[in-house]
Amino acid sequence: MKHLSRWGALLCLTMGAALPATASAADVADSYPQRPVTITVGYAPGGGTDIVARLMAKELAKTLGQPFVVENKPGAANNIAVDAVSRAKPDGYTLLLSAVTSAVNQSLYKDLKFDFSKDFAHIAKISEGGFYLVVPPNSPANSPKELADMFRQEPGKHTFASSGVGTSIHATGEMFIAQSKIKGIHVPYRGSSLALTGLMGGETDYMFDNTALPLIQGGKVKALAVSTKERSPHLPDLPTMQEAGYPEFESTWWYGISAPAGTPKPIVDKLNAALMKALQEPEVRVALERIGKVPEPNTPEDYATFIDNELVRWRSVVQAAGMTAQ
Repeated sequence: MKHLSRWGALLCLTMGAALPATASAADVADSYPQRPVTITVGYAPGGGTDIVARLMAKELAKTLGQPFVVENKPGAANNIAVDAVSRAKPDGYTLLLSAVTSAVNQSLYKDLKFDFSKDFAHIAKISEGGFYLVVPPNSPANSPKELADMFRQEPGKHTFASSGVGTSIHATGEMFIAQSKIKGIHVPYRGSSLALTGLMGGETDYMFDNTALPLIQGGKVKALAVSTKERSPHLPDLPTMQEAGYPEFESTWWYGISAPAGTPKPIVDKLNAALMKALQEPEVRVALERIGKVPEPNTPEDYATFIDNELVRWRSVVQAAGMTAQ
């Protein structure tokens, strides 16, 4: 007998989990979805988050036989979208393209009306990748340690850029400040594109960014390290932050699909199975690998545990850096 692949085994388990013991629960899963499903995105159309949402919407519609419609609700660093979904009817017809920003925001904002762990049924992680530590092409720093020494030699003079206050890029930049035990001035821009443009022009001294690969390859910026545990397959000679002397440094950006807490488990499992099927499609994997990496097979329980761990990680970063947002 042939052995099942890991993907095949997971699909069998999740499909099986979507067939509960009671007839009424089975009816819920079997009949879902009966009408269009909304995937809410907390950013404007055209960005990476929006692209991932539309890619998943297309695949889910193909598998489940109903339209999956992307609705953009930008604003308040993703909080408007997250809050709206947390209060939606938990029937599987309103979903969230969940992202690392919400794990950061949980500690950054003191007046949130939702709890990113308790108020959601987390369905599946879709993609995960790292941030490149980049500096201007003419920077004297050729490693994270040299960059930290540059800041140390002239306290209060040097700066780091981000795509905005409270973003995961900002938090990762603060992580470097805290672990290096240096002082730096944060310069927030309106998005990564403007921040990278400023960095290329020497307006700031460094930033962490997940979209900088083409600029690195084109020599427009210089990469010193990547924030993941493993090296980037796109830049295999680039060390990780841990290899570069920061053993506790790890930061990833990630996307997933979540639903309001209370969404029936059979629906959650059916969506997870459909997403796992989508992640096996060659064209989907190629599209996601361009912006990061496709995760291993994961269950709703896996994703919920991952998010809880991320909440702990970013809470410590936010507290150590003294970060706040209104």
